[in-house]
Amino acid sequence: VNQSGLTSSPSTGVHATPIKTTSTDMDIVLPGSKSYSDVGNYIIDGSFEDTTMFSKRTNKSSGWSLDTTASMPYRGTTVLKSTGDATSTKYIYLHHSTYGGQLTNLQVIPAQKYYLSMFVRGISANGTFGITVWWFNSDGTAATIASTESSWAHSGTGDYGIYETVVQAPDNAVMASVSVRTNAQTAGAVYFDGVTVKPVV
Repeated sequence: VNQSGLTSSPSTGVHATPIKTTSTDMDIVLPGSKSYSDVGNYIIDGSFEDTTMFSKRTNKSSGWSLDTTASMPYRGTTVLKSTGDATSTKYIYLHHSTYGGQLTNLQVIPAQKYYLSMFVRGISANGTFGITVWWFNSDGTAATIASTESSWAHSGTGDYGIYETVVQAPDNAVMASVSVRTNAQTAGAVYFDGVTVKPVV
C-alpha cells in the first residue's frame, strides 16, 4: 500500500513458466559420482558407479568385479558382477570394517525397521542370493541377533528382478554392516545393481 500520497503506476507483472520434468531429469549425478538413486540410501554408491568406492569394499571370496559392458544396467552405466563357479558361497561386504574393509559400519537405531532391496539379473547362471545384515553393539561385538539374512532364488532369464524385504534391528544394535551373498551359483554371470538400505518411516 502506498501511503506517501504520490501516485505511481504498478510494476509490470511477471509470470512464471512451469517446466515439465522428464525421465532424463532423473539421471542426475551428484558430487562424487553418486547417482540420484543413492540419496537417502545407507549404502554409499549402491549403484556401483564409483570405482574408488568399490576398491574400499572387502570381498571374502573371489569372483566380484565391476562391469560396464553388461547391457541393461538398472542405474547408471556400471553394475556389480558375480562370476560363479558352482563350488562356493561368495560374499562381498559393502560395509564391514571387521573384515578389513575401509568403510565404517553403518549407524542404526535399535529396534528400527529397515527396507532392503536390490536389482538382480542372471544371464547364464542360476542360484540363490541374498542381502545379509550384520548387527553390532557399540563396542563392535555381535548383537543378540548376529545377522539377518534374506535369500531368494533366481534363474538366468536375462531380465532384472527387484528383490526386497524389511528387517528389524535388535534392541541392542547400534551398528550394522551389509553384504551381498551368492550361494550355489552355477558357472556364469549374475549382475547386481541399485542395492538399497533405507529406514522404514
